[in-house]
Amino acid sequence: MSSQVPGPVPPPSEPTPPGYGAPAPTPPPAYGYPPQPGYGAPGQGGYGGGGFPPQPPQNNGGGGGKTGLIIAIIVAVVLLVAGAATALILVLAGGDDSDNDDRTDDDTTTETDEGYVTAVEDYFAAYDDGDCDTILDLYPDQFADVEECEDEYPYTDPDDVEIEISSLEATDVDDEADPTEATVEVSFTEVDLEGDTEDDYTVEFTLEKDGDDWVIVEYDSI
Repeated sequence: MSSQVPGPVPPPSEPTPPGYGAPAPTPPPAYGYPPQPGYGAPGQGGYGGGGFPPQPPQNNGGGGGKTGLIIAIIVAVVLLVAGAATALILVLAGGDDSDNDDRTDDDTTTETDEGYVTAVEDYFAAYDDGDCDTILDLYPDQFADVEECEDEYPYTDPDDVEIEISSLEATDVDDEADPTEATVEVSFTEVDLEGDTEDDYTVEFTLEKDGDDWVIVEYDSI
């Protein structure tokens, strides 16, 4: 059995460097990032290529602006309608007050004159129409009867005369609370249509209450 002395152990061999023109190994990609294309590589989006990808459109708040405009228009319309309704109510309310005032004035006149002013107005209307029955009802002592009234009526045709009253008012009442006698003054124009003449008169009527009615008992020219 022969014994051999081991010779020196050669050192481990070094990797052979790449020769000239041989491709260098590609380093592994960085953690989390894909490999980057080479500078100016065709078809790639590198520097000088297609640039960054298009960004999605940004919301500049246009929807909110339109909503505010719509709300403003609605508020303006509501205010206009409310203003018009208020004006209409005020106008209608004013008309009602005017009507109430007119009715109040009429009622006051009726309560104040207690019929004596109305009796004189009715007398002139009957005289103008040649209505002797009504004349005798309102002024019983003026004529003895209807026949005498018709005979003494100053106009042969009632259409030939027209009475135009310019003023009529009560000048004296014996008791405002419960009147039984009153004086009414009337100014009027008697127009003779046939003869085309006009005559002005002012007459004072004295009236007395007979039950519920007022009658003329006397008249005097002024």
